[in-house]
Amino acid sequence: MEQYAIQTQSLTKIYGRGFCALNNVCLNIRKGDIFGLVGRNGAGKTTLMRIVAGLALADNGYVSVNGATTYEENEKERRKMGCIVEAPGLYDGLTAQQNMEARALLVNADKSRIRDILATAGLEHARDRKVKNFSLGMKQRLALALALLNEPEILMLDEPVNGLDPIGINEIRELLKKINAEKGTTIVVSSHYLGELEKLAKTFGILEQGRLVSVVTAEQLAASVSSCVRITVANSLADTVKAVEAIGRAGYKVLRVQNDMIFAEGGQNEILEYGRILAENGVGIRSIESLKEDFESYFIRLIKGEGK
Repeated sequence: MEQYAIQTQSLTKIYGRGFCALNNVCLNIRKGDIFGLVGRNGAGKTTLMRIVAGLALADNGYVSVNGATTYEENEKERRKMGCIVEAPGLYDGLTAQQNMEARALLVNADKSRIRDILATAGLEHARDRKVKNFSLGMKQRLALALALLNEPEILMLDEPVNGLDPIGINEIRELLKKINAEKGTTIVVSSHYLGELEKLAKTFGILEQGRLVSVVTAEQLAASVSSCVRITVANSLADTVKAVEAIGRAGYKVLRVQNDMIFAEGGQNEILEYGRILAENGVGIRSIESLKEDFESYFIRLIKGEGK
């Protein structure tokens, strides 16, 4: 039987004069999953994470953490969470070590683990520096260290790589993968870095205007993204016209034309056929290659209602 770390049913949140931040969101996140929340600014990602973490109340629907069925059980299970939601709560006048010690008192965590956790987050060298002197990326690392302090079963991370350079992003990604693999920690992460999220998450939930548009596994995503063939012709005007006409006569669809490049439907299997068609029609060809749609392009198609 499938076990879920987080379940929501008909979750709805309305702000102010009728702004619907979440609209009837039903979600099941499996234990041990790395779940990526994807959506534009204002899509409802942070609101959803705040409600799941108990930092905000829903106007309708309910949340169940680790199968909890009552408010008291949910609150008990939420103590097993580590969260970074919106701006991390850091004490700028304290050092990284002192921030960790203060949090340890709040969550009844073992202080002897602090140095190791700071090292894991890449901050051992800065543990005695005041947070007010930290860069944004260093503050993100400290926030992650704080979230790991109570050895959580569930990590809720809202934009955890915001402000990090490419090396730091890679380090955080590998750290989260390691935590998930070694401890079985369920990780829920939102990010605007769609290409980066694609490298981390095992399942994706796509939010648009408060609605859960789609939930797909990494395998389903790989199968859903589109591919196309890019043909670069030798003569940008004469060959482009001939190529477009020849492709149409052969029953294939031209997706778009950009200078001397023609993007047509198909993939790797159609390359030889396109080469034959164009050669028979006297089209000069510089190159033909198959292109795979990236996650960002798929996401844009999906929220526009152009893909499933």
